[in-house]
Amino acid sequence: MTFKYRQVLPAQVYYKMVIKMPKSVKNICVIVSDINNEYQNNILKGVKKYANESEINISVFVAFRSYYSNNKNDAGEYNIYNLINFEKFDGVILVTNTIVNDITQDSIFSRIRALSLPAVSLNYDVEDFYTIDIDNEKAMENMIEHIVDYHKCKTVNYISGPYDNPDALLRLKAFRSVMSRHKISVDERRIFQGRFLGEDGPLAVKAFLTSGLPLPEAIVCANDEMALTTIHELERQGFHVPEDVLVTGFDNIYAARTNSPKISSVECPLFLSGYHACKKIVNHYAGVQQPRSETLSTLPIFTESCNCKSEYDENIENFKRKNFLNIQMYRNGIDLVNRMSNDITESETYDFTIDVLKRYIVAINCDSCFICLNVDKENVGEKSVNTKIHMKKEYIVEGFSQQMQVAIAYIDGEFVKLPNFRTSELLPVPFSEDDGAMYFFAPIHYQDRALGYCVICNSTFPVESQIFSNWLLNFGIAFENIRKLSALTDVIDELDKLYITDQLCGIYNRHGFEKFTKRLYQQCIANNWLTMVMFIDLDGLKYINDTFGHNHGDIAISKMASEVDRLCRNGEVCARLGGDEYVIFAADYTKQSADFIINEIQRRLDEFNETSGLPYKIGGSIGYCLEYPTVDIPLDKLIKIADDNMFENKKMRKKMGLAKDRGQG
Repeated sequence: MTFKYRQVLPAQVYYKMVIKMPKSVKNICVIVSDINNEYQNNILKGVKKYANESEINISVFVAFRSYYSNNKNDAGEYNIYNLINFEKFDGVILVTNTIVNDITQDSIFSRIRALSLPAVSLNYDVEDFYTIDIDNEKAMENMIEHIVDYHKCKTVNYISGPYDNPDALLRLKAFRSVMSRHKISVDERRIFQGRFLGEDGPLAVKAFLTSGLPLPEAIVCANDEMALTTIHELERQGFHVPEDVLVTGFDNIYAARTNSPKISSVECPLFLSGYHACKKIVNHYAGVQQPRSETLSTLPIFTESCNCKSEYDENIENFKRKNFLNIQMYRNGIDLVNRMSNDITESETYDFTIDVLKRYIVAINCDSCFICLNVDKENVGEKSVNTKIHMKKEYIVEGFSQQMQVAIAYIDGEFVKLPNFRTSELLPVPFSEDDGAMYFFAPIHYQDRALGYCVICNSTFPVESQIFSNWLLNFGIAFENIRKLSALTDVIDELDKLYITDQLCGIYNRHGFEKFTKRLYQQCIANNWLTMVMFIDLDGLKYINDTFGHNHGDIAISKMASEVDRLCRNGEVCARLGGDEYVIFAADYTKQSADFIINEIQRRLDEFNETSGLPYKIGGSIGYCLEYPTVDIPLDKLIKIADDNMFENKKMRKKMGLAKDRGQG
């Protein structure tokens, strides 16, 4: 398919259109967390269905929160919501109950209200927004009434979702309400706070069995994920469901419907809520009268896990087919992530890392994909994209840089190079003109360090694969590894520079001189090049230090070094050996070149002395050696000859009154 683009109108014009004139809805923003769960997945399917029917583009901004109290990881994930430029969208759908951070929620709400955008909140009533809800409390009450009234259970344990989740709180409230209404006291040891995760089931069962209380007649779970693992843990502990204990869930997901025993649950109209949310935004612009809030009906499913007759039978052939596809998809996903992780560990350069990541972008079968990285100030504008990710004491945690660099751009099966772009545009190219395009915006980060973000267009991978979050995690790890390697290289380079550089003068010290002349001297021997070694001794340094202070001594040392350094621009190696001694090494040299250096040093120092205003003159005694070296002649011998010649020059200069101990001319 051909990938088409449309020009996005400037924000000001776009805003006026929204406020002052009716228009067709083209772009809707969806804000959600954890789309690898069936709950969120079914909502997105409903949104996409209506969007396709109505030729609307959808942009899904998705985070994956940590369930292990990793606040830094959550900060890195939720930062994707700071990216959203609401001026680019005609409306917003919020799966609000999946975003459990109150500060993040409030920030999103206030930014939407500032633009008067129509917004629909799912399963959580937000003032000034449309709301589509399911009656969590009533649905759970019906389930528990069935357990207590129909099955006559007097001891009921409850596995809750996290207490910062509104759905979990309403379902827990329903449990307490029904138990109170039936005058059944609730021992708090019979309530376990989970996180809506499968691993909560075994943890809850172990807590119940070690609580000192008798085994309950029933265990009510706040969702199916926990109910499934609760049943399997009970079986592992030697108890049978429903013979020994009844178990119920909530959401009626596919795994619950096909489990043995089938799980009694609550069927929620998730697909319908996503579909209706999209429709509400379209109706808003069309001027259709509609209620601000509506509640969709749920359906209790009483089946095998609570010892009721099953009213639902999955076609065995369909089950086998779906089960095979799910297992195959999972295995392929794990293999993909494992290979990706392994390849990333071998990446030691930015370019190699980019080449690795490109392979795993092709693997997800998308129309387009963009990897956008934060840009440092020095890389903004016309300057080339920096291929180093620098170490900084302060780094971006909240938001993104004003411009983004496009590390990878994949469009219609080809990788292309694109320039930096303004982050407020969201994409480095205009949004697609293809009707019903679906974008996924997800963060690339390392803990709370914001590195950039990823955009995927028209791919089933984000919603169908259980490893999408791991795939993204590998991007963050890859770029963080390169950043650390780059920073380590910089530190090593700096240490190496400190080791070989004279800190006062900025030229090589003795270590640097030895390092850079060793191989060069071997070349001189091999090629029979005439080699020059020049030795320079600063005149009267002791007098300057003793009379005017060491700061003036440093001035004299640095001035001589700067003049020596400026004359070494044709392959010569110069260094300060220590104190007031300097050396110059040159390969394939001539006497004329050596004499030129001596004359230039003296001339430039004379010019300086005339205008410096210093109470002393800076000068030096110089001697050099010209020799065709052999393997029997070490470099130290040439340095010694040059040093001896310098000493003869110093004696001569003293006789002429040019190198007195008092450092004056």
